[in-house]
Amino acid sequence: MRYREKRDLIEIENVLVVEEREKSLLVLYEGGEILIPKSQISDMSEVQGNGDKGVLVIPRWLARDRGMLS
Repeated sequence: MRYREKRDLIEIENVLVVEEREKSLLVLYEGGEILIPKSQISDMSEVQGNGDKGVLVIPRWLARDRGMLS
């Protein structure tokens, strides 16, 4: 797992959007699918919509809540 912290946000690498929904993105990360609310995705994130792959920037609390941090 690779990630970098920036203040209250965290950058999570190697994330792929597998489905874009009205208010959320279903992403593939480390072999598991995770639902991320669009309202919590930073404008600095490379991952914003369907098919995007790269760095996902979200609040640290959300990454922890979704089991994306060890």
